[in-house]
Amino acid sequence: MYHKLTLPFPYNKVLRFLDDNIIEQEREKRKMDHILVPGVSALLIGTAIVSTYINYVVPEPYLDEVFHIPQAQAYCRNAFKTWDPKLTTPAGLYLTIYPLSYVSKCTPALLRSVNAWGIAVLIPIFVYNILGYIHPRKQRSEAVHEAINVALFPLLWFFSGLFYTDVYSTVWVLWSYLAWLRGCVGCSSITAWWALWFRQTNVLWTGFFIVLEVGRRIKGLHEKLVDGEGKAATGKTVFLYPRPPRLSRLTHHPDFFFRTPITHLFSIISNAPTVISSTFPYLLVILSFAIFIVWNDFSLVLGDKSAHQPTPHLPQIFYFTLFTTITSLPLLLSPNLLYHFYDQNIGIYPTTLSSSSRSRKSPKLTIPYTKLLRTTILLTIILAIIWRNTYFHPYLLADNRHYVFYIFRRTLLAHPLIRYLAAPVYFASTWTVLYALKSSRSVSVLWVYAWAMAVIGTLVTAGLVEFRYFVLGWVIWRVNVRVESVWRRWTETVGFVFVNLATVYVFTQWGFEWKQERGVVQRFMW
Repeated sequence: MYHKLTLPFPYNKVLRFLDDNIIEQEREKRKMDHILVPGVSALLIGTAIVSTYINYVVPEPYLDEVFHIPQAQAYCRNAFKTWDPKLTTPAGLYLTIYPLSYVSKCTPALLRSVNAWGIAVLIPIFVYNILGYIHPRKQRSEAVHEAINVALFPLLWFFSGLFYTDVYSTVWVLWSYLAWLRGCVGCSSITAWWALWFRQTNVLWTGFFIVLEVGRRIKGLHEKLVDGEGKAATGKTVFLYPRPPRLSRLTHHPDFFFRTPITHLFSIISNAPTVISSTFPYLLVILSFAIFIVWNDFSLVLGDKSAHQPTPHLPQIFYFTLFTTITSLPLLLSPNLLYHFYDQNIGIYPTTLSSSSRSRKSPKLTIPYTKLLRTTILLTIILAIIWRNTYFHPYLLADNRHYVFYIFRRTLLAHPLIRYLAAPVYFASTWTVLYALKSSRSVSVLWVYAWAMAVIGTLVTAGLVEFRYFVLGWVIWRVNVRVESVWRRWTETVGFVFVNLATVYVFTQWGFEWKQERGVVQRFMW
């Protein structure tokens, strides 16, 4: 990259301008070509076939659809005052399909097709364009492939055949992310506000965008100062103390997770009016959400509040990182990853030292006590969290229609000691997820903190473990992880397709009955 060269100010600025010009030209090419069309068409055809098959085998509403579909049909009849008290999320999904009521009857098949369209068309388009901004030098064919892979993510793609809120919750957050990347804060705030109508916890992603915008504004002020233009638009001097490092160096700072946030904090405090004005549209979204909470009797969910009380559940973080690591092993697993994990967390190596000039060299071990102490402390914290905060929701223990029921039953519930033996696995998976972001060179430390806070905030208040809650955290993580290898992308594709076909087969063909509900077919699903 040109801006890494240490040249005098005028030449450095010209080279940075040329570099930005090249990147902008690549973005314009992405807008003009139609390379995405074949991939989206193939995905749409495959998704339509599977969705049609699901509608043939399961024509009636299933599980949560029992609440969503009748509510959507009520809106289609203009019965806007009708509301099922069991529904926990706002009416965004039902308002989305309302225009269809003017052209067709709102049957379960039609409502499900809206989700299929979102998976096969909207998500690949948004992801493709997002990749163009995050990884501007990536080949367009590679970006198309990764966009299709994100759409094939099993937790997302499975719901292309059902009428759930997960698909469009993801669509609107991705749209908001893309708008922010394009520099349109107003557009991003509008789409972030609309995302709240699909899932209330999306307010945390609004907070994510606020932090990103603050970082971008501080970076812009810093560049003005570095370029010798130390004046703001108002003519006042811009003070940044202490001076933060350039964004391109943030991810490789030796104190990656500690020092740079402090420098950002000083910069934010010294430029508070500018920061507030730049994030004001997002702050309005936060304000509207606060008004909703007050109106809703200080509760996050709309209905069934007794079963959805916020419950501190810190192990959810480890479930998320372990799930992310397992689903992304084709992208992450390598000798280099294993080496860095050992080097950064253990780092014990044999060395050959001579005790005297005449004696033979004897092997000894170099023990980095600081690393081992840090690793021990982190493992101790994980063990303490497992000991004090492991929680099994009554729905998790009672509902055998979800895969998570069987996973927990055969692991953490099989023996009390297993949850503690999992601590090193949680440690390794959390390190791997963060290392993948750090090594991608596409994010700053501020970005990592913002993303982590959004993911943690979404999960740790949920007593019930549902893999669907992992979707947005994974998607935002995935588009920022750099993947250079063709075979890794194809391995990811094949793995996702296999899992998707297997889960659809199990859902449609392995029905069973409960003793207390004879004649009603129950099905396995995420």
